[in-house]
Formats: sequence, C-alpha cells, structure tokens
Amino acid sequence: MLYVVSAGTAGGVLDAQNGTTSLSYQVLVVSRWHPDGTHDVSFGNSGLQEAGFDPERIEFTPAGVLPLSGTELLVYGQAGRLETRTRTVGTTTYTTTTIRRQEPAIFRILDPGGIDTKFGSGGAEVFPVQEFRASVIAARLLQPTSPLGGDRVRFVCTDNKDQDLPPKDPMTTFGGVGEFTLTRPRPPRPPRLVN
Repeated sequence: MLYVVSAGTAGGVLDAQNGTTSLSYQVLVVSRWHPDGTHDVSFGNSGLQEAGFDPERIEFTPAGVLPLSGTELLVYGQAGRLETRTRTVGTTTYTTTTIRRQEPAIFRILDPGGIDTKFGSGGAEVFPVQEFRASVIAARLLQPTSPLGGDRVRFVCTDNKDQDLPPKDPMTTFGGVGEFTLTRPRPPRPPRLVN
C-alpha cells in the first residue's frame, strides 16, 4: 500500500447568522492507494483520514516522511495548538481563539490502521522551542543508543524572520538541531516461580 500525506484545511466556515467566519487551520490528511494505482476508498472516510480535530485541534504543516518499519511511518513538520480563551469585561463576554506558535512535531501512521491518534498528545508529539519559531526542514531516523532505548528522530530547523537586533542586520536566520526519542515497548517479563 502507498500512503500519501499532506496538509488540508479545516474551519473557515461562514456563520450566516452573524456574518463571521470561523478560524481556519491546517490538519494532517492521509490517503491510501493500492499497488495498481487506484485509490483505496475503504480507508478512513471516503478514502481519507484527517487528524487535528479531536481531542485537540492542531495546526499542522508536514515537511516529510520517515519509514520507521514496514508497517509504520513518521511524519515530521510543525504543529501548533489552538487555544480558546474567554474573558468578561463588565457584562460582555469575549471569546478569542488563537493558534499557538508552531513548533517541531511528529505524527505516526500505522499500516493498516492509519493515523495513530494516541501518539503523543492528541496525535502529535511536539518539541517545544523557546528561542525562535522553528520550521523543520529535514529529519533523519537514528538507531537507539542502548538495547532498551527507542529509535531517535533528529531534525534540523530554521527560522527566517525579521529580528530587530542591533547592530545585526534586521534579517537574521536562527537554526538548530533537535531530537525526539521514541519509546520502545518493553517485552513482558517471564513469571517468577516461587518455591
């Protein structure tokens, strides 16, 4: 089977009663294809699966895919979470929804199940970066550092953004390297025999 991973858009729906449009955000979209090139419409909902709606809406921008095994893929990119805040001033209540800054993230795709929504928090494992907005541009799968350790995903990220830091040029580039370590399930221990 061939899996195609991309970003789709959710939200952006016009509310006819008050004339406002809901916030739109990107979600992870996965489709599955047969070896003969035909779309597998039995996969997900009409041949597609989407992640980022429930339990927590996630703004996701995929950058690439790493095969973890014959039945597992890791999708790397950026994810930002939507945060809704309600505040009251006098007798008027305001609700605002904002997308938190995107940070490096990975999703897991399983064959034949599809998107693993139990992976990480709400389907995404997010790597917090405090100093700058990190856009993942490349990643590589590395071997475990010990027999009991999990595989590692090392990524390279950069930020091309106006940084007003005198005396430097206003256009500076920040970058860095980060690493996710995947947990490996431990084998069950044999039962202890008590004499």
